Amino acid sequence: MRVSPSLCFSILSSLLFLAPPAALRAQTGYEGDGGLFGQPAAGESYGTEMEPDYFQVAQNEPDQMRFGQGTPALNGFAEIPWETSFSEARTRFRALATSASGSETVEIVNQVENDHILVRRNGILYRYSFYRTPYPVARLQRHDLTEEEHDQEEALLFHVKVILPFIRSDLIKEKLVEKFGRNTSSTVDPNKHDGADVWELNGGLIFQWYEPYNQTAYTRTIDYMSRSMAERILAEYADYFDAAEKLLLQDVILQ
Repeated sequence: MRVSPSLCFSILSSLLFLAPPAALRAQTGYEGDGGLFGQPAAGESYGTEMEPDYFQVAQNEPDQMRFGQGTPALNGFAEIPWETSFSEARTRFRALATSASGSETVEIVNQVENDHILVRRNGILYRYSFYRTPYPVARLQRHDLTEEEHDQEEALLFHVKVILPFIRSDLIKEKLVEKFGRNTSSTVDPNKHDGADVWELNGGLIFQWYEPYNQTAYTRTIDYMSRSMAERILAEYADYFDAAEKLLLQDVILQ
């Protein structure tokens, strides 16, 4: 199955944390400082410089984000590969947060078991989202699975949302192109200054979101997503709607 980026977002956005930037305040519960979620205040001008910290996590981890032969690879985000379990990722962040000798400032802002971990790292927010197969869908393959057994299974990392200050989109794109090559598709309207540039990479997808302000495009969110996990979620999402009927049929057949 080849996952289409547009199909991926149209379905996953209704199920997971892939909302457009305007919804971030309510969903993260974090207001931020200055123009982190809002437009620049009167007299202020964001996006005139690109601070290196915004890409420090990605740039410092070549083993996880690297150029392969031909198409660049996206095998995870920073030091955490795709499909890392929730508990393993949380343990790594706790170790970073409590490390006295660390060169970075890391704080776990919020977490929901087997759903997401919101991390502030050097002043930038990263929302790590996790997925596990819904119980009705899991029972299609494991008919005797109990809810208690399902609750013991851990969700796996499939998506990271980077929440930036309000920065000019061309400066963000320049850094992404430098690292991953030119984007493979785009929905950006040059007149409205909104939409997204999309990178289809080996192992993952990147979405850089555009927002208009004073007739200029700005970016404050970038989504990184596992391609294989996206394909899995889309397939299981389709099964979810007729899982009850399939289970009933299995019960009849197995009697």
